[in-house]
Amino acid sequence: MKYFEFYQTYSTNQNDFLEHHGILGQKCGVRRYQNRDGSLTDEGRKRQRASQRIKRNAKTRDDVETIVKNLSPEDRRKLGMTPDEKEYLSIQQGEWVVKRIIAKHGDIPVAFFDVFADDRTANISLAVRSDYQGIGYGGEVTKKGMKWIDRNLNKFEHVEWNALYENYASRHLAEKYGFERAPDWDYENETGKYATYLKRPKGGKSK
Repeated sequence: MKYFEFYQTYSTNQNDFLEHHGILGQKCGVRRYQNRDGSLTDEGRKRQRASQRIKRNAKTRDDVETIVKNLSPEDRRKLGMTPDEKEYLSIQQGEWVVKRIIAKHGDIPVAFFDVFADDRTANISLAVRSDYQGIGYGGEVTKKGMKWIDRNLNKFEHVEWNALYENYASRHLAEKYGFERAPDWDYENETGKYATYLKRPKGGKSK
């Protein structure tokens, strides 16, 4: 569904001319985000939800970036970040985070569990501050995050968990929560080689 608009402006000066024909691929008379009665189209509702996620995740962005700034270089690599990356996510990228769990030690944010998703699949991102590891915060956010995933699993074709081959703690958590090894999905990039685990709804994604 596309919306097309056309307008022209002229002035008495022959050199002044502005013409706008919309965007390539747009169709005349079809509204993209709103119906004629003012209600939202499917695209409009999707856009509204994305905007709401951006605003919601912006509120916790400072907590997440504080955690990331207190990760060791090796822990940043486990999160899939290169040494040159300055931030984990931009504000705009918060559009893709559909669920976020944060654990705090007093007022100090120490761990987070993010679920990224589109219309078909979801992916998990997990990190614990290097100076607060080994005392249960990773397990705490994962337990809460997995409750949300299990409730919403039928919305996705699968949920994906990626971990560096040598990150046995992350791989153990994936197996503990029912993710199955999918070696054909393994990949390698500049931060290392990743083992992939998948969790699929029984009977497939709900319509």
